[in-house]
Parts: sequence; C-alpha cells; structure tokens
Amino acid sequence: MKKVFVKDFPDKDGLQPIVCDAWVHLLDEKSVRRFEESGWNEDLDWGLDGSEITRISRLSTEEFVRVHYKAVTMGEEALSSLQIKKIIDFLGLTYEETGALLGGLSKGTIANYVKGVRKAEGASSALLMERLSLELIRPGSLRSMLGKEIVLPESPNSFQKDMEEVRYKKKRRVA
Repeated sequence: MKKVFVKDFPDKDGLQPIVCDAWVHLLDEKSVRRFEESGWNEDLDWGLDGSEITRISRLSTEEFVRVHYKAVTMGEEALSSLQIKKIIDFLGLTYEETGALLGGLSKGTIANYVKGVRKAEGASSALLMERLSLELIRPGSLRSMLGKEIVLPESPNSFQKDMEEVRYKKKRRVA
C-alpha cells in the first residue's frame, strides 16, 4: 500500500460533487505502477483513510450549503430524500434527534422524508438547512441544543464569513 497526493480528486459521494486535493491510498502494486505511469484514474484500487473522508465530506457539505442555502431557506427548493439522508448521516444524528431539532417531528416523519414517502415541506427543509449551516459554523452546536454537550464560543471561521455573505447579501437589480 502506498499513500499518494492526488491533485483535483473528484468526489461524487458527498452532498455536493466537488473536486479537491486529497491523500489517497493505492492498495496494490499494480495500481501504484499505473498511477506512476499515467496519473490518477478512478479505476485504480484505492481507498481513503478516515480523516480524509471526514475532511472531504465537510468540504462537500460546505459547498452544498453555499450553493443551495438561499434557495432552500427561501422555499424555492426542497431537499430531496437522498439529501436529507446524507445531511442526517453527516450530522451523526438519529431520526429521533433530527425530529427534535426540526420542532418536535416524530422519527416516523423523518423516516418517511428519508424514504421519499413524504416530501419535506418548505419549513422542514429550511430548518434542516439552517441546522446544518449552524453545525458547520460551530461544530457541536446541535448536540448542545439536544442537551448532550456544551459548546463554547470560538472565533469566526472562513465558512461562517461565507455564510454571512450568502445570508445577508442583497440582490441588485439592474435598471
């Protein structure tokens, strides 16, 4: 097994497809030779370690929020069942915890959202998007809201600055 740096690594598994730099493990000698000869190819026998998966997942989620936040919170777009499932997985919540964070919805309602049996209404989609952005700005905030741990204030990060711009930027009209 050999660890290699891949520039412009394509990730399509997260909430938003992204391209980022990543450290990838090539799992067999044949893949190492193919990588050295012709560069990155998704057909190689490869894997990512847990810290890289976490980092890339966060980058993908941040990009998803940047792209979809305004439309979802304004009711112009609803979250799909797959997006809801991926958000819940990213946040590490149970259906019951997710329901509590969305204003006391039952875990059955959340399960129906995830299965696609029921469409998440505008308010549920908007609130889930808001909770996701809060967790990205201040990790641990949702656990604190659920009474499971306490989150101490910290200095603003770059994602928080991006979100403030997305939230408060006014659309300009051209005459």
